[in-house]
Amino acid sequence: MLRDEGSVGDFLGIRIEKSANDTFKLTQTGLIEKVIKTLGMTDCNTAVTPSSTDPLGTDKSGEHYNESWEYPEIVGMFMFLTTNSRPDIAYSVNQCARFTHAPKTSHTKAIKRIIRYLKGTCDPGMQIKPNGQLQVVDCYVSKIVQLEVTIEY
Repeated sequence: MLRDEGSVGDFLGIRIEKSANDTFKLTQTGLIEKVIKTLGMTDCNTAVTPSSTDPLGTDKSGEHYNESWEYPEIVGMFMFLTTNSRPDIAYSVNQCARFTHAPKTSHTKAIKRIIRYLKGTCDPGMQIKPNGQLQVVDCYVSKIVQLEVTIEY
């Protein structure tokens, strides 16, 4: 049995805000701030994009990972962000996730670039506007990318 519990505010760390035109904004500023703090990058500069256009390579001869934070833990936090409110970082996170078994300094630089991007784009989150049909929802990320999500029953 379903019942109306009223408006949703937060769900699993995701802030859900409804605007006047039936648009929903999903943000996870708390998790973004936690990742920034974990990496000790609270005073870092921002980045315009989450990664470079070149794919992240294995870097076999690169310097080994030497950071105070756990690489797989940060990648996991990024994956949670990607699936819930920040699909705009999905490619960059996927590139970093491929090297959780043996990260190099070049991979940590990629992680830090994602952090700098998130710091500069912490508030926009994902915009969702239902179109009146149960099958399709238009999603907007940082007002740059439009995604169409199809839900089939």
